[in-house]
Amino acid sequence: MVSPILLFVAALAFAFLAPLFDRIGRWLTYLLGIITLGFMAWVPGLWLVRMLAGVQEPLLYTAGLKPPVSIMLRMGPIEAALTFLINLFVLLSVIHLHRQLLRGGVQPMMLLIV
Repeated sequence: MVSPILLFVAALAFAFLAPLFDRIGRWLTYLLGIITLGFMAWVPGLWLVRMLAGVQEPLLYTAGLKPPVSIMLRMGPIEAALTFLINLFVLLSVIHLHRQLLRGGVQPMMLLIV
């Protein structure tokens, strides 16, 4: 099963690497943004389908410790559905705004993903 923490990892990795890929070509930054958003919509969609089939919701503890020292992340069915819909909406928005994003630089793309 894919860990929900990868949603944060994917968004932050894109935000840090987007200026580097923008030097190679803006089309590459746009393509990697689409791939990142697709991944960020796929993970909660997969969790939602699995939870509707009866799989128990994951509880993730950051830093390997219990709260209050660390942060506990929970991906329940409501959280998975909401996260899926938000990421799907942003993905469709990025596809719709592709001309403006290719003309506007890397900052608008990073704002939409993070």
